[in-house]
This record gives sequence, structure tokens and C-alpha cells, in this order.
Amino acid sequence: MTEATALPPLFRRIEAIAGHLDDGYAILTPNRRLSRAVRDADQQRRRARGDRAWSATLVMPLAQFWSEQWRRAVTGGQLAPARLLGSDEQRLLWEQVIEEDTQAGFSLLNSARAAALCQQADEQLLLWRIDPASPRWSSWFAAGQDSDSFLRWREAFVSRLAALGALTPERAQGALLAGLSRGDVSSAALPPLLHLHCDELTPLHAGLARLAPASVTVDAGAKEYEKHGSRGETERSLRAFYDTEDELRAAAAWCREQADRNPGGRYAVVLQDMDGQRALFETMLREAFDCLTSDYERLPVNFATGFALARAGIVRDALRILALGGSEVDVEAVSGLLLSRFVGISAGPARAVERALRRLRELGRERLPTDVVRDCLSPLFTDGSGASPFDAPLLLQSRGVPLSGRRFASEWLEAFDAMLCAWAWGEGAPLDSLEYQQHEAWCEALDAFVRLDDILGRIGYEQALAQLHRLLDARPFQPQTPDRSLQVLGPLETTGLVFDGLWLTGMDAGTWPARARPNPYLPLALQKSCSMPRADAMIEASNAARRWSQWCASADRIHASYVWQRDDAEQLPSPLLANLVALREVKQRVVDSRWHIAAASDTVGEEAMPPLQQNEDDAALTSATLEAQAQCPFQAFARFRLEAQPRPQAVNGISASERGSMLHRALYELYGRFPGREALRAASESMITGALDEVLESAQGVLLAPRRRVLGAAVLELEKQRLRILLRQWLALEAERPQAFIVEAREDERHLLVAGLRLRLRLDRVDRLEDGSLLVIDYKGGRPEGISTWLQDPPSRPQLPIYALAEERAAGISYALLRPGALGWSGIAEASCLDGVAAAERYVDEARRSPADSGASQGERGAFDTLREFWRDAVAQLAEAYATGACSVTPLQGACRYCARHALCRIGELQADDEDGDGDGDGDGARGRGRGRDES
Repeated sequence: MTEATALPPLFRRIEAIAGHLDDGYAILTPNRRLSRAVRDADQQRRRARGDRAWSATLVMPLAQFWSEQWRRAVTGGQLAPARLLGSDEQRLLWEQVIEEDTQAGFSLLNSARAAALCQQADEQLLLWRIDPASPRWSSWFAAGQDSDSFLRWREAFVSRLAALGALTPERAQGALLAGLSRGDVSSAALPPLLHLHCDELTPLHAGLARLAPASVTVDAGAKEYEKHGSRGETERSLRAFYDTEDELRAAAAWCREQADRNPGGRYAVVLQDMDGQRALFETMLREAFDCLTSDYERLPVNFATGFALARAGIVRDALRILALGGSEVDVEAVSGLLLSRFVGISAGPARAVERALRRLRELGRERLPTDVVRDCLSPLFTDGSGASPFDAPLLLQSRGVPLSGRRFASEWLEAFDAMLCAWAWGEGAPLDSLEYQQHEAWCEALDAFVRLDDILGRIGYEQALAQLHRLLDARPFQPQTPDRSLQVLGPLETTGLVFDGLWLTGMDAGTWPARARPNPYLPLALQKSCSMPRADAMIEASNAARRWSQWCASADRIHASYVWQRDDAEQLPSPLLANLVALREVKQRVVDSRWHIAAASDTVGEEAMPPLQQNEDDAALTSATLEAQAQCPFQAFARFRLEAQPRPQAVNGISASERGSMLHRALYELYGRFPGREALRAASESMITGALDEVLESAQGVLLAPRRRVLGAAVLELEKQRLRILLRQWLALEAERPQAFIVEAREDERHLLVAGLRLRLRLDRVDRLEDGSLLVIDYKGGRPEGISTWLQDPPSRPQLPIYALAEERAAGISYALLRPGALGWSGIAEASCLDGVAAAERYVDEARRSPADSGASQGERGAFDTLREFWRDAVAQLAEAYATGACSVTPLQGACRYCARHALCRIGELQADDEDGDGDGDGDGARGRGRGRDES
């Protein structure tokens, strides 16, 4: 599809106003889009009639025109000069006034929202020329607390304006009206006016228009106007969709259809919620036009509004760099910065960057102190090429520009520039046209930021950065693109434009007409009597009916759509569409074709996986490898052979794994001091207390220094208290054991060869009992699964059975349960030696794999040895399966709960197939592997 070289004008009734243009009238419009369309249409008209030169056409939005006339009067010395404040500057002043108010007696949770409403209320009073202090209006404001607060804030706001020598645009236009009325400003300087589609002028603008030499109003209902652009009968249709996504996808497909059918036509989609739906609809348009990833600038669409400048990639990364000068920084923002194409500093090999970022995420917080981030990531840049970019704040301090203290906004620009230069921002890759425009918009935003000096005063670095971020959030970026055949507009931007086809979204009864939303800071009766926008449902209904009439007059074909299901309630179409029958669309499950996997790779046979080649230099595997193989073969393959590790997640406080590490360290040191029951019984209370103090301090050393700092002293102290109580209770339980014991080994490393696999094991503890037998112990701070998991074939939790194979002298294995409120033991031994450690005899029959295992063989080698032989064969099967590359997606029940590799194994698709077909899926990730095996 190629774009037409010449498109018809969006404004096609230029002949109706051609005489006024030739007579020097100023054409005033309600928005910039209509102004631009009128200028384009007038240029085509003049070129068509052979004109080679003509005077510039004065076409501009109504409010902008009168502000320009005020500037002319100021320049001519007819009005006092003043600074004209923009919307952002006004909003900031209102916020300051509201936050500094001490008479309200309450604190607003959202002063920014209150400031926006106050700014709107102030503008409406000025546009309707209402003085709340006048006798006519003062009684209207006397009844409400909100109105009383607003008047107090407004008085303070006006005082701030006077101190700044500034005016808002509405006040400047009011001053112009007063000057024209008094004769201080000559009305002869005003051109004759033509108000094009300016539906109802506010009293302020109507008063100004009356003082012009001539004033004409033209709208869609004017007969003289209509005869120059009558479009005949309009074709209309109504479609209902299940949800907004389906509605927008259908609209995007319609756009592609129209562009292919008639590239030289004019078409538009109207979004009722431009701010909320623009990004989603643009994505769907790019999918429809095949330019989502490549040919990004090929989309033949013009958007009426842009997006927040802060969301632009190059600006977003600039803000990420500047945030490194604050006390804390977002971890994911730093991750994005290191991978940014807009940064000219190389962070080294990708694997090194990923390892560093993983260490950063393992600190467990979404936001980290900046110096902790600097310490973790600065080694990536220490290649002898110069200082790390993380050192930019330190270099600034050495130059006498520390990031501490308070300065004016303009004075912070030096620090901003130095931070950006340290990262070579904007030099990472050549900028395309769109990114270059975003860079220019960034520079313009900095100019606007400088103008806040007298409003903000002296502020700190982080406050300055917050204000800059806010300015960029409120500043729309609209890329400059050539005129396109397709337009995406809000309802108001369609005024006066003509299309070959129009798609109207969101045309349900709850959205169109819009709901009344009166300003809470103005008396409701006042807003209704003056017919202010959004004040009353009747006003909105009248505006909606007028807008519908304009749409019908502006397009040959109109497609209206709405969502018929929202929040489990059925929605009705707008009452304006009562004469249309809705065609209800069936919801379609749409999947991007790029996500489809070829049939040949839908399933991967185990024979396709290469066998494991474990060399002598390779790191030995652990019992966790075979446990993962037992839980789900694919999980073991992905975790240990592909090294597909999930991203560390932020946690509140100390994580379970950290608690386990500290518990293991503390127990290791305690049993070095008290290596048995008799040593525990002989220890005095003061000896145990002193040992606990020293051990707990050392136990927290297993946490990295940055992690300890992130957690904070208060959290670490609370953890000490918790662990002290737990360990004291545990030592008391150990001292009361019925049999004496000696701790023979602590954190003992063993190596085991199973089916050709080398395993490296670390046994938490080995006790020698009174009869000389050994008991292998594994500490568990959580809730372990039952003994029955050791007796499955293969064992679903084979860790301790593997330890029994590594320690041939062991006559028992057991968990030491160190869960608060549930201390105890759970294990199997040749003879019961502890409460919770059962005799192996009772489990032998369950572990026998065939009737050929006789009682005689058990008597020769003992019950526990019989279990050991069972485990030897079962563990060998697991090891052989892992070594040969068995990686079927067959998880046991619960195995998927903490796996986080679902995108690799696509377990959701397998379960969906079972639900849709005749499969026998078990739920919760269990597929055909003995779901009920460990239900006991």
C-alpha cells in the first residue's frame, strides 16, 4: 500500500468563506487542527486559481488569537507589560497556594488534582466574566465550604501573580477587553472576524468580538455554508463488541481496509478516551499495517494528540541518568539504562552486565540507595578508560557543584548537563527523525524549566528533578509527520473536518453523552445557570446531539461502535443511535502469528536432547539437580543445563532463603561450641546467652554488606530477636534428647558418583549416637514434605536419601524441624531414637519393588540398609534420566508453583489442550505422573 501523493483537504468548504479570506478576515477556530486544515485548503484554492503570491492567511484558534492581540497591545505601549504564564506554571502556583494554606483545617491527599480543578474554576470565572466578590454573585459562593476554600486560594493566587508581575491568558484577555472598552487600546488595529465552528462564545470572547470592526459566525447549520459542502445522505451502521480490545482491533482493521481500497481518501477514527486508548490503538494499527517492529515510520496515520514527552525513549533514559544523583534509584530503571541505545558508554560484555544486574536484584528492593548501586555496578566500567559514569556526582562535587544544597532551577542545569555527558547520553546510536524531534523537545522543556526560577525559588536536587519529571509528564510530544489519509482524533478535533468515512468508538449510553462532572469548587447552581461545560446532564446531551449532527454532515459513511459488556453488566448503545440496529460481534481469540510455533517444533522428542557430557573440570552437580528431575524433568533441564534462572524478585524484609542461610550459619557455630547433649546440659545460662549473642552477630555475616544496608539495622535487630528465641528453644529441646549424641560433622562436604554423574553434597550435620550409629540431619526452617516422598519410585524429594547413600555408615536420616511453634524431628532410622524418627522396619514393605525381595535379605542387612538399596536404584534412575537428556514436561503436583519457567515449557498450553480435548490433566501442573502418590 502506497500513500497517495495528493490528498483532498480535510476542510472542504473553503468556498463558503473564500470571500471573507480575500477581504482580510481573521478566521478563528476552536482548535489548531481546524486552523491548519483551513490554511491548507486555502492554499490549494489559491494555487488552483493561478495565484502565485498572496498575503498570509490569518487563521488561528480563538484563545490564541486574543492572546496575540494582547501582546500586540503590550508591544505598542497601550497595555502594561506582564509575564504570561503557561498552564504548567499556573498549576504549580495553585499547588503552592493550596499546600501552604493553614486555614482549611484538613490536609488534601491530592493537592495536584485540587490545583487542576481550581485552575479550571478560575478560568471559567474569567471566561464568563464573573466576579465572586460582586453583590450579584457573592451569595452564590456563601453556602459551600469548597467554594469558600477556593475563594481564599484564589485570592492568594492573585497575590502571587501580582508579585511575579504575571497574568494568566484569560486575565490578559480580560485586560485587553477593558483596554478596548476604555479606548486605551485602539479597536482599529483589530481585523474583521469570522468565527468558524466556535459554537457558543463565552461572555469574554463575545465581548471582545463585539469590539471588532465586523464579526461573523459560521457553523455546520448555516445554509449558505452547507450548500458549498453538502454530502447528501449519510450511510450509518452500529456494531457492538465484547470488550474494548476487540473494538479497537476492528477499527484498526477497518483503517487498513480503507487505505488499501482508496489510498487517496480521507478517513478518521474517533477515540472517546484518547489518553487511555491511544497507545493500545497505535499498537493495533501498526499490527494491521505490518509496521510494528520494522518500517516504524511507515504508518499512514496522523494522531490528533501526542504522548507525554517523559515516555519518549531518549527522554526516559535522560531522566534515569539524572535520577542517579538522588538518594535512591529504581533498580529496573538502572537495568534499562545499562541496555539503552541512547547511552554511549559501554558497560562491558552482556553476560557481565546480566550477572551484575542479577546481584543488584538479589538485594531484594525495587529502589536502592544510589551509592549501593554505584558500588555494585561501577566495576563494569573499570577498564582503564576513565572514571565510571556512576562517579559523576563525585566529580561534580570536586568542581564545586555538589548535588546537595538548594539552588534555582536554572542553576541545576549545569549538574544535569554534567550527569548526561558522563553517560554520553544521545551518543549511543544515530538518532532517527522521531528521536531527533524528541531530543529537540527535551531542549525546549529545559527552557521551560528554567522559567520556573521565580516560582520554585531555591530547591534541592531531588525536588528539581521531580519538577522536571512532572513538567515532562504534562508536556505532550506530537511528532511532525506528513499529512496522512487516516486520522485518529478526539471528539472535539473532528469539528469542521470532512471525511469519506468515520469510525466512532465508545458510543455506549454511559459514555455518550458524557456524564455531568461539575467543578466542585464552583456553586452547582452557578454552573448550570451559565451553561458551563460538564455542569449538567442536559447540557451534555445537547452538546452530544450537536456533535452527532456535525458528524453526520461531515462523512459519507459512519460506523459507530461500543462495548456491550462491561463489569459483568450489559451496556446499551447511545440514545442518539436509537434508530440503528446493533450488529453484535462474536469475541475472537486473536494471537499474533509471530507467536505461533511451527508444527514441527510443537513437541520436542527426548531423543533430540544431547546427553550430558560431564568433564572433570566441570562443577559437580548437587542433590537439587536430581530433586528437580524428580519433580519435573523439563524443570531440571532448563534450570541446570540451560541455566534458565528466573529474575530475582523484590521482597519485603528478609527472604525465606536468607533466613535459612542465617539459621544454618548459627547452628554451625553453636554446635562447634556445644558439640553434644552433655555439653549442652553442662552449659550455664550465661554461657548460652553469650554464645547466642556472638553466633547471631556472625550469622548475619552471610548477608552481603549491601543487602544488610538495604534491610536496615531495625530489621536485622528484629531478626536477631526472632532467631534468638528460636535457637534457645531448640537448644533446650536438644538437651532433653533421650540418648546422648556427639556432633561428628558439620557442613561436611561429600562427593557421590551415581550412574556416571558426580554429585557434590554438603551434609548439614552428622550425629554419633550412644550405640555408635550415625544419624544424618538436614535443617529445615520451613514445612518439609512427609517421609512418604522418600518412598516413592523415584523419590519426589530425594535429598536425604541421597545423603544416606553418601554416608554409608549412616543408620538413619532425619529433618531437624526448626519452624517456630513446631520444633521437632521427622525421619527414618534403623531403630527409633527420637520422637518423630520412625523405625525403618515399618517402611520396608512399602519400599520393596517386587515380591522377589525376601525377608531373609532384610534380616541379613537390616531394614535401613534395605531402604538404602531401594534409594540407590531409584536415584540411579533419576541420574540416568538427567544424563540422557530426558526433559518431558510432566510435573508432579505443586512442582510448577515456584518454577517461573512457564514461558519455556508452555505448561499452560498443555493444560488448555487437556481441557479442550480428551486429556486427563491433573490440575496444578500435574500431568500423568502419579498425582496421588504423596497425598498421604
